[in-house]
Amino acid sequence: MEMSDRELLEFAAKAAGCEVVWCSWYGRFTGDVSGFRFGDSLGQVWNPLEDDGDALRLAVKLKLDIAIDDYVQVSWWREQGLLDWVNENCCRRAIVRAAAEIGKAMQEQPK
Repeated sequence: MEMSDRELLEFAAKAAGCEVVWCSWYGRFTGDVSGFRFGDSLGQVWNPLEDDGDALRLAVKLKLDIAIDDYVQVSWWREQGLLDWVNENCCRRAIVRAAAEIGKAMQEQPK
């Protein structure tokens, strides 16, 4: 089942070790996103699906491997990775999808 953008961002934040909270009033995540960009007067804002800098910092923090040709392939921990065909926002989305898979796997691991 395909994850919603909100779910992708929640799992990606978990993978990056960020404590974020969905602010429904503003329709975005805020919270402790140390190491990521600071937002406006609302506090720290984080959305790597829309912000290139947030996406790149997420990829670096998780040590993701990114290959770009007619497609974008994001790999992690020597896994095969995810493929997305190139379009306007596919690089950011591919990074977030990979991070979300890592975050989801972290959640499923026994404590």
